[in-house]
Amino acid sequence: MNEPRTATGPRRRVLIGGGVLAGAGLALALSLVVAAEVAHAICGGFSPPPPPPPPPEAPGSIDPDSREPRDPAPPPDGGPSTGGGGTGGPTTGGNDIGGPTTPSGDTGGPTTGDGGASGPTTGGPTTGDGGIGGPSTGGGARPGRSGGGGGRLDAGHWTHWWYANRTFLLAEGSRARANAAQTPGSSSIDDVLWRAETRRALAKAMTDDDEEVVESSVLALGKAGDASDISLIMSLANDADRKQLTREAAAMSLGILRADTADDRLAIRTTLEAMGIEKRAPDRQRAIAILALGLRQDEASVPYLMDRAREGGQTWDVPAAGLTALGLSGSEDARGELVRLLVPPSRGNDSRRQVYAAHGLAKLRDPVSLPALYGALADKSDDVRRAAALAIGSIAPPAHEASVNALDRVMRKDKDRGVRATATVALGLIGGDSALATLRRTYDKDDAAIRPFAAVAIGVLARRSERPRIAAPLLKALKRGTRTELLGATCVAVGLAGMTDAAPRLREVLSESKDPKVKAQAAMSLGLIGDRDAAPPILREMLRESNDTVLRGEIARALGMLGDVRTLVELDDMAANGKTEHERITGLLGLGRIGGRESASLLTGVLGDTKRSTLERHMAGNAIGLLLDKSEGRRVHRVSSDLNWYALTQAVFHVMAEM
Repeated sequence: MNEPRTATGPRRRVLIGGGVLAGAGLALALSLVVAAEVAHAICGGFSPPPPPPPPPEAPGSIDPDSREPRDPAPPPDGGPSTGGGGTGGPTTGGNDIGGPTTPSGDTGGPTTGDGGASGPTTGGPTTGDGGIGGPSTGGGARPGRSGGGGGRLDAGHWTHWWYANRTFLLAEGSRARANAAQTPGSSSIDDVLWRAETRRALAKAMTDDDEEVVESSVLALGKAGDASDISLIMSLANDADRKQLTREAAAMSLGILRADTADDRLAIRTTLEAMGIEKRAPDRQRAIAILALGLRQDEASVPYLMDRAREGGQTWDVPAAGLTALGLSGSEDARGELVRLLVPPSRGNDSRRQVYAAHGLAKLRDPVSLPALYGALADKSDDVRRAAALAIGSIAPPAHEASVNALDRVMRKDKDRGVRATATVALGLIGGDSALATLRRTYDKDDAAIRPFAAVAIGVLARRSERPRIAAPLLKALKRGTRTELLGATCVAVGLAGMTDAAPRLREVLSESKDPKVKAQAAMSLGLIGDRDAAPPILREMLRESNDTVLRGEIARALGMLGDVRTLVELDDMAANGKTEHERITGLLGLGRIGGRESASLLTGVLGDTKRSTLERHMAGNAIGLLLDKSEGRRVHRVSSDLNWYALTQAVFHVMAEM
């Protein structure tokens, strides 16, 4: 068993309503809050935050000889910490999926460290200072109570799954279409040149005096994916004097960089393995290095990852990362170990390890694992059953009868709403007529919390099967009008299905709804169905006039999907000439999300301009990362997709929110 470590770290942060404060004064505090909201809005609009995990038992180590779990040590009051040991939670720096905001203190569970605490507090989570709409500072609220208000939605809300997974549900991204409309016929040589120039600007920023700028630049350089940058990024990862967030960004960058030679592959593996077992390093930093190692899919790292999956400690970050990384590795040798750890242990409560074993199997994508996952659908832990359902949806072949039947039984018999919600989206991923029948029944008759999941699942099924008329009953419901939460999900569903005849009604919802969240879903749906003629003027006007950051983010993304060149012109003007820092950051992140080579020069100029605020330069680095990432977030967010969003560790939470 690892000894508990003090929750200390390199940089104290104070969380306020999803923003992150570097502790430098009220003006900077307010600007950071605004930036957090804008980052979420432009990069996917993830408004409702997942909660932190419920109070897990401290993980026990597993004896590799006996293959039996040892009894876990009793957790400290309020549960073990799940934080990265120093940041108090993630920032919101321009990730692709929009990411969660700070976890709400509603579970009475883990602490996340405040940069100076001596260990977990009594009674539940602390995440720094609480602040506006955030968790309380005195240990958090007890289970069943709101953890700080702020209009947050609980983990049963359908958008938790949608925003965390939609990158992998959409075949094409907004940036590709916007660039095609803006620069037809641009040569591959031009593409290479502007990318190389942008990478040079990022490399220069590595020597900047501002650690915030270095942090965002190293992650952007990793997203660029060029093997010639390995040595530079590795030097930051290996530098123990660097701040935690910078080393985490460098580790993740090493996980996604291309390596052309055996020597480079060995050097990266050696660096990440050393970071994963580094003494006195925060658990979150170790876990991110382990996750990055899994992304490399290096067979030689599998024994090391197995050791990390069996590891004990005060937090779940490291063993959970080991389990997910085993799945990410793609190794056939990983399956047996993951199945073994999915099975309930003979002693103690190891449900969190089971959750991440299921996630590892989901990442492995091996249908041979399905029988073990069917068994996990009967586990006593709600979290394990949720994770198993999601893994089945990820693994099962299209219209797989046994999987559909297993999930249908869950829909009929399981009393936990979260389990039924995860089974619902899994049915949409598997598809087939039997799954569709269950989803339609759920949409028509299930309770209000599950029906939105069914709507989006029907949209996914229609999109994947290329049968848009499957969603016709949803369009009828959309025309009749429905409750707010179901209305937003139904908008997304008809958009996913590609129902072009829904465009008039979607434009009405966009104009008439009083709820910014519903407007955001309608805007995204117009982008999905390609309403190129009528929608852009409405969306552009709303982009200029709306004060809601989530709505503006979804509008910008939708306009990018529609290939609307005028949007890029407006964003460029906002980034360069916006009257407020808020406007300029909106423009910067918007250009990163849907811009192209014409946007790179402006973004690199802001990155290197020391007269600009730290926040603007940091966000420019984040925007460049979005701009250079040809996968549009898919490489990094393989870490967090297909995961039971009720049971996030701080490492996964940080990847979702910051990377």
